[in-house]
Amino acid sequence: MLNQTWTFFCPQADGQSESSESTKKLFVGGVKESDSEDDMRNLFSDEGVVEKVEMVSDKQTGKQKPFCFITFEDTDCTDKCVCK
Repeated sequence: MLNQTWTFFCPQADGQSESSESTKKLFVGGVKESDSEDDMRNLFSDEGVVEKVEMVSDKQTGKQKPFCFITFEDTDCTDKCVCK
């Protein structure tokens, strides 16, 4: 899990991908099927308090999709992840 490449994206409430406003929600791409919610929470808790981890599954197959959403308690945590 630690040797993979991550893609980060901060979705905005209005659907725009870029904004001067900070957000607490982080899109994480490159998630492996073997990665669990606990894995993501443990990995990202190094950056701050994780409020929520949303693992996304395919509605038809139930198989985990290769991305998730991490919601932090503070917008600074999201900024730290993106700036790394």
